[in-house]
Amino acid sequence: MYLEVKLLEATDAPDLELLPPVEKIALAGHTRQKGNAHYGRGDYASAVNSYSIALQITESSSKVDITPEEENELMDIKVKCLNNLAASQLKLERYDVARKSCMLALEHQPNNVKALFRMGKVLAYQDEYREAIQMMRKALKLEPSNKVLLTSSPTFLTQIELLPCGQRVAPQGKVSLLCPCGAKSGRLLNHLLGGSAFALGL
Repeated sequence: MYLEVKLLEATDAPDLELLPPVEKIALAGHTRQKGNAHYGRGDYASAVNSYSIALQITESSSKVDITPEEENELMDIKVKCLNNLAASQLKLERYDVARKSCMLALEHQPNNVKALFRMGKVLAYQDEYREAIQMMRKALKLEPSNKVLLTSSPTFLTQIELLPCGQRVAPQGKVSLLCPCGAKSGRLLNHLLGGSAFALGL
């Protein structure tokens, strides 16, 4: 079968430096929503691409006047994109770049609960359990009634003991976590790394 495609029209990409702030905010938000749609379909690579483009829009310089309120809106979209980007990168098991995305989000908003939660997940995947616990505790302190945090964190935070050999186990016969000296990985770590309902700040 032979198909012929005819280009009817081509338009240049908008000059972001000259784009009015309201339009820039709308464009960044729309591009981020495209990423959310890709994420919802499980197309995490395309989601990463959309979030990255949205980030470029929010970070572009401007040759037109912009109000503090508009700057704050762009920053809010930027942090949401970084959070969504980290979630997608986690799905792709790209832990180093996911960690960087979380760090950038936390640089702008140190108390962003979603960024703290995802940073905790990244750290746990990278076997940095002590730091993961600290992130989860901070997130819980900021939002003690958050349902996902309440279901994902308490077991992890209260039942882990660090033994002299570095082995992480759960006391009183609970299932053990990943251990550098060869113990089985168990349900506690999987429980911590769940929280899929908290994957995106939609």
